[in-house]
Amino acid sequence: MAGALLLVFFADRATGSAPVQHLYYLPIFLAGRRLGMRGGVIAALSAIVLYHAANTRLLTFRYGEADIVQIVLFLLVGVITARLTDDAERLRHLALTDDLTGLHNLRSFQAHLSILVTGVTRHA
Repeated sequence: MAGALLLVFFADRATGSAPVQHLYYLPIFLAGRRLGMRGGVIAALSAIVLYHAANTRLLTFRYGEADIVQIVLFLLVGVITARLTDDAERLRHLALTDDLTGLHNLRSFQAHLSILVTGVTRHA
C-alpha cells in the first residue's frame, strides 16, 4: 500500500497541476479492503499528507472548497470501504451458519463436503 501511495505521489508531483489526486483512491480502497478500518484510515491520512506534499500550494493552508472536499473524500473512501468489507464478511458468515446455534448449515456442509471429495479423488 505504501508503495502504491508513493507511486501516486511521484506521479502527482511530476504532473504539476494535472488532476491526478484521484489515483490516491486506489491504494486507500485496497488498504480498507485488506487491512480493515485502521488500514483504510491510515492509508487515507497518508494520502492526505502526500497530496499536500505533492501540491505545495496547499502547504500555505489556504484551502479552497475543492481541497476540503478532497480531504474528506479520502477519509470517507477508507472508512466506507472497510465498513462494506466487514459487512460483506458478516453476511457471508450468516449465510453459512445457523442463527440460533451458530453451527454450519446445509449449504456450508455441502461446500465443505465437495472440497473434501475433490481432495480425496485427486489423491486416490
